[in-house]
Amino acid sequence: MDHRSPSKNHILRLAQPLFWLLAELSPELESAARLDALRSEARTRLRTFKKASLAAALNADSIEAVHYCFCAAIDQAGSQVRGRANSLRGVWLQHGLLAEFYYENACGQRCRGWIEKLQQTPNASANALEVIAELTARGLRDERGLPLPNIALPARQQLASTTTDIPHIPYGRCIPEWPGPVNKPPPEVVLLREAPPERSWLPIVVVTGLIVTGIVLGMTFMLRRQHQDNQALVAKVEALSTQLAEQRESLEDRIARALAPEAGAAPVGISTKDDRIYLAFNSDEGFASGRADLMPMLARQLDRLATVLADTRGKVIVLGHTDDAPGPRDRMESNLALSTARATAVARHLQEGGIASDRLSIIGRGVKDPVGDNRTAAGRALNRRVEIVLESVPNWEPTGLQR
Repeated sequence: MDHRSPSKNHILRLAQPLFWLLAELSPELESAARLDALRSEARTRLRTFKKASLAAALNADSIEAVHYCFCAAIDQAGSQVRGRANSLRGVWLQHGLLAEFYYENACGQRCRGWIEKLQQTPNASANALEVIAELTARGLRDERGLPLPNIALPARQQLASTTTDIPHIPYGRCIPEWPGPVNKPPPEVVLLREAPPERSWLPIVVVTGLIVTGIVLGMTFMLRRQHQDNQALVAKVEALSTQLAEQRESLEDRIARALAPEAGAAPVGISTKDDRIYLAFNSDEGFASGRADLMPMLARQLDRLATVLADTRGKVIVLGHTDDAPGPRDRMESNLALSTARATAVARHLQEGGIASDRLSIIGRGVKDPVGDNRTAAGRALNRRVEIVLESVPNWEPTGLQR
């Protein structure tokens, strides 16, 4: 008679908290605070998964492959989060999991290689392949966004066909619905191997199972309490984030009205990112070629902007940019000098409009930060610009009411 306990995929059980976190990374997520909390939780759960898997003496290649593929899957899901008005677009990948754990910027360039390596030892790697198959079913792709190869599971299929007392777990139902934390192998880990027929081993198995169960329950209680504390902190941060967003929207609206384009003028680019407001002015309409003197249209726009910003607090950074075309040598020594001179002219005009000098910073970037292709006329026109960055969105309040 076969004395083995029912076969279970223990690496899948340990990965369950990561699947639950992956499900929370919805493209409709709008809270920057919640996104940061999920990123922190992902780091913790990935480390817990790896430690628990190593403690359970699971296959090293299987652990590393599943850990890597989860990093890629979570990074890919996080990169799809856009937020309100695209305010969270690209935020996740600034501190991605693959970059932290593997010093890799691409989203999953080694997924395909890991799958091929595991498929060379299908019996030993069946559990890991089952987890990665679930990830591909949930949308995991390679670094180019292409589907990964289908994963065959011969070991698990053979087990299901030759052992009648071991239930087969279909992919669509392999992740239970209860979202509790799992950071230790469950009691069944000690029953992975065939139990000897001697009855004298039974007390050892029972005692070991009770010890592991006690450890799991204790860790579960601690993690649940920590989760409650984290939720309370997230709620406070979200409230502050909402308040800050309202202040930012109010200031954006005032700036947008003040910089409404004049007839024949190009619109001013306005965007936000990480509690900053970015304004982009086309240099071709603000300066003569190779010159740093303000033209009337740009001067009028800066006058209206200074009126809005004079009653606010916060740093104002002025950055000058150029294309890579060399300028007339009798005017400026270099593109860097030209960009610095233009940024200085803009900052001086804002100071004359009422913005305190200690709030203003000037940076000349020259050709270092192109936003267009310098090989085309349209791209060079995009690169010739002056940007104004409002650092730490000012809390607008009339000067007479400031304390």
